[in-house]
Amino acid sequence: MILLTTFTLVYVLSYIVYTLNVSFCMFLLSIAILSNINNPFTLAVMAVECYIAVCFPLRHSLICTVRKTYAVIGLMWLIGLLTVLPDIFNALATESLDFFRSRVFCLSANIFRNPMLKERRDVSNIMNLSSVTVTAVGRTPDSLIKAVAKNLIVIFYINPRYILFTHLVVNDMIQLTSTISLFVFSYVFYKINVSLCCFIILCSVFTTLNTPINLAVMAVECFIAICLPLRHAELCTIQRIYILIGWMWTLSAVVTMPDVFIILATEPIELFYSTIVCQSHRVRAARHNV
Repeated sequence: MILLTTFTLVYVLSYIVYTLNVSFCMFLLSIAILSNINNPFTLAVMAVECYIAVCFPLRHSLICTVRKTYAVIGLMWLIGLLTVLPDIFNALATESLDFFRSRVFCLSANIFRNPMLKERRDVSNIMNLSSVTVTAVGRTPDSLIKAVAKNLIVIFYINPRYILFTHLVVNDMIQLTSTISLFVFSYVFYKINVSLCCFIILCSVFTTLNTPINLAVMAVECFIAICLPLRHAELCTIQRIYILIGWMWTLSAVVTMPDVFIILATEPIELFYSTIVCQSHRVRAARHNV
């Protein structure tokens, strides 16, 4: 709710007044970034709690206590603060007082202008978004993997909720693989082939766009199951779930593919044989160096 409120407020104010006071913008962005960092950690902790409830039901009440839950929540916010506060302190130390009294278009790049901090935030976001999948995969024993493999076909034909959850896991695994590969390639080779870079970025963007839509569909399915239990089987059918999954990928393609077509139509063929630092804005700007 905090994340939705702050992002919506920034979005609406940016369209109404266009520029905002730097101090007010920094406050909104800090809250938005902090709550955004907490999301994957919360999902990871929920995955661990579900794992304990399924695999250790007799010890669940001893391991997952209310006090430990509050302690974990406090740790989440502490980690979020440790990620956000360096940007704020750096801005306070390097920017003049007049800068905080001025008005800018409310973007993090306009507030936290140190390029080293931007690269650090990009790496932190990649690792935070991947934490859910790392937690789920890293804590899964062989017996559980075998059980999932044996019942996967049954799941895909019985419960819409399991279908959506499985799709979310597979989607996040693709996101984890692509983002970590990009992270490793950038540090090992520094520059990689443009075609490979475009493919990795495309996979990352596709899966990143799919995740919130998948979560929204899962929330609607749970709402129907709770508020309309007698009509749940009628409204949430297997066929409709597969159609919605198809629409998720279609929507992501509609958002992403125009950039690909524009690059293919406007850039020279030599660009795709060259090597660059793999960032989306560098792919668009690389034609000036070809």
